[in-house]
Amino acid sequence: MNKPPEGQVTVTTICLDLDYLLDQVFWQHSHILRDRLDAPRFAETVYAEAAQVLRIGEARLGLLLPALDELVALSIDGGLHRFHRMQSLWFAIVDQIAPFIRVTRVRQSPSQRAHIRPTHPRPRRFAPTRPEARTALELLRSNIAAPWTLDALAERVYLSPKQLRRVFTDAFGKTPLAYLTMLRAGPPAPAPGRTPPIPGPGPAPSPAPTAGWGPCGAGPGARNACPHRPRAVFPGSPAGRE
Repeated sequence: MNKPPEGQVTVTTICLDLDYLLDQVFWQHSHILRDRLDAPRFAETVYAEAAQVLRIGEARLGLLLPALDELVALSIDGGLHRFHRMQSLWFAIVDQIAPFIRVTRVRQSPSQRAHIRPTHPRPRRFAPTRPEARTALELLRSNIAAPWTLDALAERVYLSPKQLRRVFTDAFGKTPLAYLTMLRAGPPAPAPGRTPPIPGPGPAPSPAPTAGWGPCGAGPGARNACPHRPRAVFPGSPAGRE
């Protein structure tokens, strides 16, 4: 039986920012990803095929048409004032096509390296925080320039260093020293009652001493006392080069 071709075909293209997609991957798999730094590599592993053609059927496609039409209308109108509506439409669309996307199986286990990364912690469970962990956090925040060590911090909260590391990591998703590094790497806060200085001509003063890094290049061991420029290491060159 011959069937005449369609007179016209409507194509709808949805463009998504990569960072937005990685955020969704992170939260969707938050039970196995410790922080967002794991999301890019996880996505590359799970979605190994760069492009896929999905055949979802006419019935399921019919369910998507109203959402697609409204999403297009909001996009033409700017859309940002209805951001949450656009996001809900996208979620309704991807909910219908997700079962047809082919994924690669991976070992489902959390990354342990995330505990020592100086990034914003993302604890996955909701449980009461032990007072020792809260006290240690307040000590770090109250004086980030202090030369904190795990032993010194553990002595202040009356725990062994090993136990403090476990308690603090369970509460905040980071080891105490990784959390301290994250605080020091953040923007410095002005002292109470003082107005931040107005930038003027000449080089800006380094915030490293006030953040606890110590003076860069002053004395033995100072190279590791403050953040420095990343270095590229090439194969066959153990020392690497700048």
